[in-house]
Amino acid sequence: MNLLTPATAIPDLQLFRQMQALLVENKQEIESIKHQLAWFKQQLFGEKSGKRVLDSPDQLGLGEILKESVPEQEVPTEKITYERKKKQRPDDSVTDQGLRFNDDVLVELIHLPASEMQIEDADQFDLPE
Repeated sequence: MNLLTPATAIPDLQLFRQMQALLVENKQEIESIKHQLAWFKQQLFGEKSGKRVLDSPDQLGLGEILKESVPEQEVPTEKITYERKKKQRPDDSVTDQGLRFNDDVLVELIHLPASEMQIEDADQFDLPE
């Protein structure tokens, strides 16, 4: 027969209380997870307000609107004319490429060879200039 002595009963009682607290905590966590799962199911598979079919006798169908349309009468229009001055720029302000600088600007040309042209018969191709 297994008898509990006061020396062994105290650690067993502490272990029992720890296990009981852990069990209560786990039950609360399971309930919380069940609640979250129900919410996600409702969001994914539940009825949405946009998907509901509401039968309202006052609401017209899309085809009914088109059938009852009355041809619009022509609305009178008025013609408006005006004049505007064109911007005047000096003749040297724009180059033939559309750039606005003069010959004082330094220009550096960088020639990059095309990788496609690094073949034996590359000199036979005509390139646009």
